[in-house]
Amino acid sequence: MDRMEMSAPQRAMAKLGLTRDIDLALHVPLRYEDETSLQRLRDARDGDTLQLEATVADCRVETRARRQLVVRLTDDEGESLVLRFLNFYPSQQKQLAVGQRVRVRGELRGGFLGREMVHPAVKAAGTALPTALTPVYPTSAQLPQAYLRKAIASALHRAPLNEVLPADTLPSGLPALREAVLFLHQPPPGTALAMLDDRSHPAWQRLKFDELLAQQLSQLAAQRERAKLKAPTLRAPRASTTSCWP
Repeated sequence: MDRMEMSAPQRAMAKLGLTRDIDLALHVPLRYEDETSLQRLRDARDGDTLQLEATVADCRVETRARRQLVVRLTDDEGESLVLRFLNFYPSQQKQLAVGQRVRVRGELRGGFLGREMVHPAVKAAGTALPTALTPVYPTSAQLPQAYLRKAIASALHRAPLNEVLPADTLPSGLPALREAVLFLHQPPPGTALAMLDDRSHPAWQRLKFDELLAQQLSQLAAQRERAKLKAPTLRAPRASTTSCWP
């Protein structure tokens, strides 16, 4: 496809070097978000990141300090939560109209009007919850996470991830390459986030092993190529055994 015909996300992927299925498959997440369950506002503490469903009780635009959209939610237990949007669009006001039931996810903190979230993620309530942790990938401003996630999920079905290393070369306990890559893109619920974040999980260890092996093989190949380019050693001329005296 001609670069001029590419969309902005496609050009952004090309700039990041994500042009082949295998490039996308090996574009591993930076971190993960757990959107597989809903939490109760009553049980949460300030600083927690939580996801809950509630009904919009009030929605208004305030202009006191700066123009902002302020929304008050009420959950099924009567607990209240304020959402604050410093930048917003008419579509968000429509999505958060009074009476709408929504699902929000964000960091909880104390505010002047009670507990609040600033710029939380918002979607319609009742939609199916994800069955795996949500990956957050390295990206750019022109490449939305949703677009990149969809591209990677599609590439995983086609990428050549067959095992190429003999089984006896792998350290004990490491999974197959395909298993490790699929796991890192779609960790199941209950996976210890700490092991993913510090990259100590066996799936991460497998990718680290392959990366180190590839680096060592590359260095060995480079050493051999340099050895071929070395000039041959010149031998010193032999001294003449013929005497110049009669």
